[in-house]
Amino acid sequence: MRRTVAIGTFVAVALAASVLVVITAKSFSDRAASADSATIPILVRCPRASDDVGQSYVTADQVISVARRVNHREVTHYQGRAVRRTRWNTPVQSLVMYVGENSLNLPGRRVLAVRAKKRCGKAALASSAVTFYDSLSTVCCQTFTLYVARARRAWIVFGA
Repeated sequence: MRRTVAIGTFVAVALAASVLVVITAKSFSDRAASADSATIPILVRCPRASDDVGQSYVTADQVISVARRVNHREVTHYQGRAVRRTRWNTPVQSLVMYVGENSLNLPGRRVLAVRAKKRCGKAALASSAVTFYDSLSTVCCQTFTLYVARARRAWIVFGA
């Protein structure tokens, strides 16, 4: 009986420790990505040919961090109330890295690439798409997409 209790206690402590390690690593990753992308300015406009978009490697955490920073600037007005967007009321629904990349067959990638190209031209195909779920809206299942591209000297974010 003692042995069973000891093994059960050991398993519970090991499981709790592993969950704590995963949570700590996730928050450290978010903070590191935010710190890296915080020093580079963000431009909210379409990318230009002179920007050298897509010449540097970016991570998914950096793209999401930049998209959230632009999204959190917005104050929306629903039913007479002004509400600032946060990570809790507009969570990230999906991320597609490099929408113009033809080697990956992801559902919806082609639609995102067509929207980006229609909005900003061929230079926009080097961007990544972050789709947010809009829980502030009274209409069910509303989403919106921000495109994030890394230029030589700045992050470029645009919506489509």
